[in-house]
Amino acid sequence: MEALPVVIAIILLFFLLLGGIPVAIALGATGIAGLILMGGFELASSVIGGTTYSSVGRANLVVVPMFILMGMLTLHSGIAQQLFALASRALKKLPGGLAVSTIFASAGFGAVTGSSLASVGTLGRTAITEMIRHGYTKTFASAAVAVSGSLAVLIPPSIILVLYGTMTNESVGELLMAGIIPGILSAVMLAGFAILMAKRKPALISVGGTDQSPETGRKRLAEAGIPDDGGIDLSPASAVRAILALALIFTIVIGGIYSGFFTPSESAAIGAVVALLLIVTQYMKTPRKLLHNLSLALRETVSLNSSIFLILVGAGIFSYFLVTAGVPTALSNFVVDLPVPPEVVVIMLLLVLIPGGMFLDSISLLVITVPLVYQPITDLGFDGLWLGILIVKLIELGMITPPIGLNAFVTAGTTPGLHVDQVFRGTFPYYIADFVIIAVIFMFPEIVTFLPEMSAA
Repeated sequence: MEALPVVIAIILLFFLLLGGIPVAIALGATGIAGLILMGGFELASSVIGGTTYSSVGRANLVVVPMFILMGMLTLHSGIAQQLFALASRALKKLPGGLAVSTIFASAGFGAVTGSSLASVGTLGRTAITEMIRHGYTKTFASAAVAVSGSLAVLIPPSIILVLYGTMTNESVGELLMAGIIPGILSAVMLAGFAILMAKRKPALISVGGTDQSPETGRKRLAEAGIPDDGGIDLSPASAVRAILALALIFTIVIGGIYSGFFTPSESAAIGAVVALLLIVTQYMKTPRKLLHNLSLALRETVSLNSSIFLILVGAGIFSYFLVTAGVPTALSNFVVDLPVPPEVVVIMLLLVLIPGGMFLDSISLLVITVPLVYQPITDLGFDGLWLGILIVKLIELGMITPPIGLNAFVTAGTTPGLHVDQVFRGTFPYYIADFVIIAVIFMFPEIVTFLPEMSAA
């Protein structure tokens, strides 16, 4: 391994990220600088020309814009609020029932969007307002939103899992299947912790007493500095629509992949068409609102897709530099020769993802770390699908970790009068749930590999 160029490049990357330079530009600039140090401008220029295309010019990446389009159309169709309203009706008698509703609504919404921040940003205002109306504390209410956002990138369709598969040549279809059981397990575990906390500390869900009259609800919102939006309303037609839309999209995407009837790209494209029909039927009686929401969905799709692909270009240049410098091979040889059990090596490498998630969004952290950890861990004999699920879990855990956990900041930004320190305080108990889930997946890889093996049989 050429140590000096690697050390200089890592220091440069650190200072660029610390200086607020966009991740895509920081990765590309670091990779170019490293290549110049190793082989001069000629090597760097040839890599820029070839890698810029090869990083994004792959057929299996078609699934990314299709999933993003499907998610954005669903996002602006109002289904998230309908899922929350439906869940709150069904689970309101449970201790902490509205927090549990938020978690399961996030899981359901994640099954048609695949975006953590979209889930948090969409459900945040509705769910937090409704919980505070019913007497929940701000910390308990906001924490349920922040932690449940992680479910959106684990339960398929998941953009992060698609990108992980593209970077590692693992099967995208198998990765999406692999996320189902861990995603359900995570939702159940988080919901169980919400119920447990509500039982152990009833004050978390009874600020100002147990009175649930509209007048008391409005008073609680006024004291919290939150405008009263009138509350959620769910008609029978909306409930049926929400369930059918969720079931249809999930069945097309996952059922099509599992059965082998559709490729991931085909299922994503058909899912996007269904999402388009969903938003059209929702607003067909109000053409102006339909055009407005379609315009928003398309603009956000283009913006997010451009951002992801630019990150992939920068990551491609940076990864080429790392491979040329021999970093993955040297790291692999080093960890394989360590006089400790392989499981300890994996834990050491993966725990780095938690502080990384505090400062970077999930996609940026993924493209930086996967080229470094994938080869060493798989060379130790561990399964690549199992590794992908663990990486997603740890990245998302980092996104609710202070001081700069992005999910917590987005949650705080959804609701007037809510401060990020209140969100962070509420998320701490859920760390236990997340670590239990990660430990279970770590010890029992069959939880991840069961469905992919069944689909391949």
